[in-house]
Amino acid sequence: MDISLEYGSDKLAFSFPENQQVEIIEPSDTSQKADEQHVINMALDHPIESLQLEKIVRRGERTVIVIPDRTRSCRSAIFLPMLIERLNLCGISDRDITILIANGSHSLCSTDDMLYLVGDALYRRIHVQNHDCHDESALVHMGETTRGTQVYLNKALVRAERVILTGGILHHYFAGFGGGPKLVTPGCAGYNTIMQNHSHTIHPEFHSLHPQCFDGNVLDNPVQEDLRETLKFIRVDFTLHIVMDFDGNIYAATAGELLAAHQRACDQVDRLYRMPVKKPADLVIVSCGGFPKDLNIIQAHKSIHHAFYTLKEKGVMIVLARCEDGIGSKTFLEWFENETLEKMHHALRENFKINGNTALALMQKATQAKIILISELDPEIVTRMGLIPASTLEEAYEQARESLPETFDTLVIPYGALTLPYIDETTPEFIARQGSLILQRTIEYVKRSQQFNTSGHDWWHTWRVWQMAKRLAREEGADMFVVELAALLHDLADWKYTDANEHAASDWLASQQVPRAIIRHVDEIVGTLSFKGAGVDSKMSSLEGKVVQDADRLDAMGAIGIARTFAYGGSKNRLLHSPEIKPVIHQTPEEYKQRVGTTINHFYEKLLLLKERMNTEPARKIAAARHHFLGSFLARFFDEWEGKA
Repeated sequence: MDISLEYGSDKLAFSFPENQQVEIIEPSDTSQKADEQHVINMALDHPIESLQLEKIVRRGERTVIVIPDRTRSCRSAIFLPMLIERLNLCGISDRDITILIANGSHSLCSTDDMLYLVGDALYRRIHVQNHDCHDESALVHMGETTRGTQVYLNKALVRAERVILTGGILHHYFAGFGGGPKLVTPGCAGYNTIMQNHSHTIHPEFHSLHPQCFDGNVLDNPVQEDLRETLKFIRVDFTLHIVMDFDGNIYAATAGELLAAHQRACDQVDRLYRMPVKKPADLVIVSCGGFPKDLNIIQAHKSIHHAFYTLKEKGVMIVLARCEDGIGSKTFLEWFENETLEKMHHALRENFKINGNTALALMQKATQAKIILISELDPEIVTRMGLIPASTLEEAYEQARESLPETFDTLVIPYGALTLPYIDETTPEFIARQGSLILQRTIEYVKRSQQFNTSGHDWWHTWRVWQMAKRLAREEGADMFVVELAALLHDLADWKYTDANEHAASDWLASQQVPRAIIRHVDEIVGTLSFKGAGVDSKMSSLEGKVVQDADRLDAMGAIGIARTFAYGGSKNRLLHSPEIKPVIHQTPEEYKQRVGTTINHFYEKLLLLKERMNTEPARKIAAARHHFLGSFLARFFDEWEGKA
């Protein structure tokens, strides 16, 4: 098989041996090219959750149109004249308009860059301005976010009477998606604002990025949530979002209200570029897709990140990235003076700088796989980053074969910056390959987390639930891997004794690269499992959830349940018993959380109710015996309380 891959503005060709098994992963077919102007006009004529632009703006209003810089090229020279023509017809003259280039922390655009972005004609007509994150005189302090990010925004953006955001939408390796809100922060923000926002990518404990910071995810993504919060300081009147095909042409567009139109474009990007892969490969060859996507190593890392999803553990990756602009950051290489992930993570936590998160992500990959880089970078610099330099595809292929088995699978990704491959690893193969290691790490992690707990929710409670859950899972035929993970992690963020992040379980699993489908399943079990009051329905939807919930409830019954109840009551300084304080059947989680009853009342408010709430038949049989023991204990307790025994 012969391939030809983009490399800067050129192509590199390569011929595989005849017997080599090769799979090529490309974005969805966009061979039927859209009429770009028609696509733009349709979006502008049919805005999402917004009036048409012509019904928003007024004659003479100072208007700022924000566009991305050269690293986010989106055919702005095509749509800007169309947008400005509409503004002109509404009485907004050329002198009322500023085109603001959202450079973020990137290098400023040159005159040639500006001509490329807006076109010769518009450049002569309209004022085009670079956003410079280092120019404090051009910034205004707006306040701070709930995460403590000090928000400095471009003065022209803040003082405009109308703000229109435009740009392309792509997957972003830690913000979820690019474009949209990112045009404001980091696009038009001060350097310290960008640095503080990006620092949220670093997990506070694990030597990795935050597990919710990944391609295509905005839910609970701390970076995305923080940058979206900066939007409260300005008014965005209208947006135009562009989806490009892999040839660099406009494929689709949405317009209107910022978040609604952005989400619609993100959905389109997922359909176009999120591609299934049957299984991980021994060798992955990825091209960024040429200029400008391989302009520097910072931009090239996005392709490495995408391709890494498809690489087997200890596999080999060959990366084509010309990097004619070098590294793309003055401080990037400094991070590699930290020889280990632990040291780099500590340094980033102590003194975060922009692109430090990319250095951590690159080192993490380089420690897990062999990555060979074909580029114009100095080989010494490539080696310093933990990568292996090569001059040609032929040389890289021979280097790769040295570390591969005699027979190996090969995957080629021609457009790595755009293509987001995914593997459905909820398979027996994944569990067989990684399951035991993940379980062992999880056991060690939970032990550390619960070692100082004295409320009856310690490691040995978790251990008993884990053992019982495995017993029930075998009898019921439940998915053992999901059951074990959920049982081990079920108390990690229990509100009764910890103020840990409610997504602590899913954060841990994501840090261990557990497939997302399993993470979602475990997260649902952990979030539903806890007893939240006698009047609250906590029914599980899956067999695995029912098994783990039964195991947890059984540990609140019988002799162990009695011992734990008194341990918990003591940790909360509760009365042992008072005949004057009656049990309460709590109807809401809030009532249950705020209860101040006695330890004995807890038997009536929870423990004695559990027998009828078991999900599985094996658990019901065990619960019957333990329930009887609870009754016998209470009868004896009250006899002794009243002096009858």
